[in-house]
Amino acid sequence: MDGCLQPRQATATVLGSGTAGTQVGGIDSVSCHEEGLTTLIRADMLELVVIRVVGAEVSAAQTLTGRWSRGGPAVLAGVRPI
Repeated sequence: MDGCLQPRQATATVLGSGTAGTQVGGIDSVSCHEEGLTTLIRADMLELVVIRVVGAEVSAAQTLTGRWSRGGPAVLAGVRPI
């Protein structure tokens, strides 16, 4: 208000299906393109699928799921081996 930040109660949470602290090796190359309602980011032997429209389907081994007030749960992103 009036140009000052005001604390708000959290209304959204996200939860990953992976294991915290899992090490990921170095990445030599990255590419990106859009496919339907998703953006696909390829990094060596992994593909990150970012959902641009909530509700779009993703097939991935590991996922990031969001939940917010009056909505969710919905998958927001996924990672899969190439």
